[in-house]
Amino acid sequence: MVPKQQLAVADRLFGVFTLFLSLYSLFSAHYTIALTTGMIAAAAFVIIRLDNIFDSEILRFLHHWYQPISYTFFYEASCSLNHVLISRNLDPFFQHLDRMLFGLQPSVELAKAIPGKAVAEFFYISYFSYYLLIPILGFSLYCGRRRLFPAFLLRVSAVFYFCYTLFVILPVIGPDTMGVTPPPGYIFHNIMAFIYAHGEIGGGSFPSSHVAVALAVTLAAAKARPRMFRYFFLPDLVFLSIATVYLRYHYAVDVFAGIATTFFIFTLIDRWEKRQKKTGT
Repeated sequence: MVPKQQLAVADRLFGVFTLFLSLYSLFSAHYTIALTTGMIAAAAFVIIRLDNIFDSEILRFLHHWYQPISYTFFYEASCSLNHVLISRNLDPFFQHLDRMLFGLQPSVELAKAIPGKAVAEFFYISYFSYYLLIPILGFSLYCGRRRLFPAFLLRVSAVFYFCYTLFVILPVIGPDTMGVTPPPGYIFHNIMAFIYAHGEIGGGSFPSSHVAVALAVTLAAAKARPRMFRYFFLPDLVFLSIATVYLRYHYAVDVFAGIATTFFIFTLIDRWEKRQKKTGT
């Protein structure tokens, strides 16, 4: 499929999600979120229009990267809205689901089964690597194989927006509702504690967007950067997925839901692209 078409579809997907978030926050009296989302959408619209008119590398960069830049805001906004539809947390249900499937609470018992600050620190490093995945592969593609960047952007954005929509609907906080805390580590334990203290709203547990997006990036790397896939992204995905449960940030079912989310989104996009190729559009 032509990269320009993939970029255009990513733009439309952004428009649909921001419209949903704006209206949802407006009707639930979260006016700051509605206003900020509207301003971001308006800025994106201007960037897209200007990029289509002028031949500017700066505008081209902004057009390709305005969505990743806004992911963090949308995460916090989505989590802030997660008690509008359902007023109580759904954690007891997911705790029951974990126990029913595994016979125990993996998010509680895994760190007990494999104790140690060094082990925990390794998983904190793995978990922190999530914040580097999109920049690493994204800039690798944008600077070296730009034609592949729109396909990457479309898939990652679709996974994010699907997760964010579920965060709005399903208020699930995570294992800390059981009175457990992340196991102690060293430097990266403190870094993650700082990130969660200053950037975590609470309520974005199901599905695990960390796992979903990490898998999306890994699958994109498998096609675009095979060596990076084998030696970095695939091993990192495995350890990051374990880390989400070991560090007590997610229930085990959150991890599997994140995996299912990515494969579901990728299947939809792949089928749509195949239909577009057949019709020649």
